[in-house]
Amino acid sequence: NRLVCRQYGAHFPHVAGIAGQSHRGAQSVVLSGGYIDDIDMGTWFVYTGSGGRDLSGNKRTSNKQDFDQVFTKYNAALKVSCEQGLPLRVV
Repeated sequence: NRLVCRQYGAHFPHVAGIAGQSHRGAQSVVLSGGYIDDIDMGTWFVYTGSGGRDLSGNKRTSNKQDFDQVFTKYNAALKVSCEQGLPLRVV
């Protein structure tokens, strides 16, 4: 679970699926199947990214995609890692 990942330094954020900084890159991602477009085939995966859902109020677990994701914050970190060929831990 995510607390164990955090405890052992594999993935620090306890909620966010991407760990990293927009200007330095991402260190890790968690494959949780939280988005309908996520695919995990064991040796390869499609990772949707972060955001795009209205999680305000009582919608904390909404699976509905309310708006497009943008390359800011964690998504920007993942983009930097991909563009620069930086290693990325996948949990």
